[in-house]
Amino acid sequence: MKKYYVYEIVNLMGTIEHVGETGNPKQRFKNHRAKKFKGRQDLTYNIVKEFDNKIDAFDYQCKLQEEYEIITDKQIRYNNMSKANKVYNWTKSRANLMKINSIGGKVSTSIIKECPNCGFEGKQPSIYKHIKNCNRLLNNKPKVTNAT
Repeated sequence: MKKYYVYEIVNLMGTIEHVGETGNPKQRFKNHRAKKFKGRQDLTYNIVKEFDNKIDAFDYQCKLQEEYEIITDKQIRYNNMSKANKVYNWTKSRANLMKINSIGGKVSTSIIKECPNCGFEGKQPSIYKHIKNCNRLLNNKPKVTNAT
């Protein structure tokens, strides 16, 4: 079974400069040192925790990023999405990860979700079609102006 690791990149002063998750920490650190940190030699990495699935590792990574007051990967992904698809794409990708990595627990098709726009509740994957259409309707609504 593949393992996923949450790691920290720390400088010699003990300041945490980056938190991430990966399946291959040595290679990831090597890539970060070469590209993101432009060859700096004052960095080391620590593996913080090991996980059996990518979802738990990603969630823990984001939790650590919040604790260290680093912008989280969830925020970065959310900020990079178009306005119409923010809710739909995030919940859909999360559901796909859950479906792929689920071992035990609830099957993703039995989870009931609520539409953030209108409050309609439904099971996956049909709720995502509703959210997408609901977003489209909200974005195509005619603007009401106060004409006197």
